[in-house]
Amino acid sequence: MGGNAGVMKRNVQTVAPLANLYNVTCFYLNQLRQDMSGYNRPMTPGGNAVKHAMSVRMYLRPGSEKYFDKVDGENVQVGFPIVVKTVKNSYGPPFREGWTDFYNQPSTFLDHPGIDVQRDLARMGILLGVVQRQGAWFSWNGIKAQGRDSFFKEVWDGGMTEEFNQAIFQAIQAGSNLIITDDDDLIARPETADSEDINDSEV
Repeated sequence: MGGNAGVMKRNVQTVAPLANLYNVTCFYLNQLRQDMSGYNRPMTPGGNAVKHAMSVRMYLRPGSEKYFDKVDGENVQVGFPIVVKTVKNSYGPPFREGWTDFYNQPSTFLDHPGIDVQRDLARMGILLGVVQRQGAWFSWNGIKAQGRDSFFKEVWDGGMTEEFNQAIFQAIQAGSNLIITDDDDLIARPETADSEDINDSEV
């Protein structure tokens, strides 16, 4: 009992000084589990040593929504949204929350497994005001389309992806204010199997 925590503690005590010495960023992946005491709290195995050693800790949970696509003639699940919440942050405020799209196999949405970074950037372009938004119409640099996805498609198919991304990066560096309206489906948090907020007091 406690063997897993002891191994993790020794590992952190060895790796943390080396990471600081060589200016290296280390990622630890751990698994959420239910609290054995019955308090319905999310727990992570490995003891408290890992929690205290980490500069940033994030909880990831899959959204209830599922993305389907035709693969070899069959309608199969190819992805789902992932909700990310920081429960510890040594560089800024904790308990910030966000979400992204994750695909576990190539599809028409994304041609490789992983996170759809391009679509995340496009959403940032709208939130930062790089893209002009009037109701259901979106416009930027002479491109205008009805519907968010239709607008993204015109930008990407028109060969303006690099220019579009550069404009978004410049807006981020300039510290532009986010343009957010109530009940905006662009930033609405996906539903997860556990609707309760993730909260970890042992940070």
